[in-house]
Amino acid sequence: MPSTGFLHDPKAALHHSPTKHYESPLRVAEAYTLLTEKALLSQCRSVRGRAATREELLLAHSAAYIDLLSLTKIDSSKYSSFLPADTFVNADSFDVACFAVGGVVEMTSMVLQGEILNGFALIRPPGHHCETDKPGGFCLLNNVAIAAKYARKQYGIGKIMIVDWDVHHGNGTQEIFYRDAGTLYLSLHRYEHSPGLFYPDAGKADRLGEGGAEGRNINVPFPYTPGGYSDDDYEYIFEEIFLPIANEFSPDLVLVSAGFDAARGDPMGEFNVSPECFGRLTQRMHRFAGGKVILVLEGGYHPQVLGECVVHCMEALLKPTTPPQNSQNFQNLNPLTLQLVQSIKTNLSKYWSTFKSQ
Repeated sequence: MPSTGFLHDPKAALHHSPTKHYESPLRVAEAYTLLTEKALLSQCRSVRGRAATREELLLAHSAAYIDLLSLTKIDSSKYSSFLPADTFVNADSFDVACFAVGGVVEMTSMVLQGEILNGFALIRPPGHHCETDKPGGFCLLNNVAIAAKYARKQYGIGKIMIVDWDVHHGNGTQEIFYRDAGTLYLSLHRYEHSPGLFYPDAGKADRLGEGGAEGRNINVPFPYTPGGYSDDDYEYIFEEIFLPIANEFSPDLVLVSAGFDAARGDPMGEFNVSPECFGRLTQRMHRFAGGKVILVLEGGYHPQVLGECVVHCMEALLKPTTPPQNSQNFQNLNPLTLQLVQSIKTNLSKYWSTFKSQ
């Protein structure tokens, strides 16, 4: 039986903007085509999507917000005034978003029941910008947050690690778990110190969690630099910060907000991470939670580049070999990355013993 699950539903194409928009159905269509051409889908177990229940949506969102969002089914133009300018809906959007959530929840159940080891959810709309009662950044429902909450409620999963490598900070996921000591949120993203320069103006390194969850919200904010950052910078962050913390935390489940807008050629991120790098980052996740790893699509706005990134991640899921830790020389590190890592280790030494002697 295939150990890797794959989720995709043609219904995703029903959610679309009346005008040209980065977050278009072409994103997942191109990735699906590439996966088919590479004969990767035949090696996976298909995960059947379903609509999330209201009870499941309430795990991460308020009843008032769900009610408001559901009204867009009746008249998407009349009832969409609460949406920010960057986020669109049509009459099908709520159902599509619920189907995306339900599919990720279903995949989570299959992993936790041992039916599959890991999986990739090729879904849209994305979710990590959606807060408890506030949409944004093309996101309507927080797919990963709901799946994490479901895993805890339904299966009693104690420690959940969420890794977010989208170039935009997952402000919604941070908000939902900011006081949750059982959830470790790790994000590396672009951050501008002047407001308004890069969405969502969130993800500062000093946002560490609160209410007993201090040190469980880890932000690695890359400052802007011409040419952006590349493979060495991303993999160095993983080796020096994320993996040591993950080893100490020892999660029972790993969820990845897999955005690919940091990839070379993406029109938004202006970074230079290769598709192959995302495959290697996926490989590094295998050493945790007995390999129970679920990747959920977030951003990525160059369809061809996104598809290539998804292919490399799927190949890594299908062949779960773990690269040896600290196996690279990191010859092409940006000097800003070295400074950032040292600063973050100092900030985190209060919370994680792995950094106390550094």
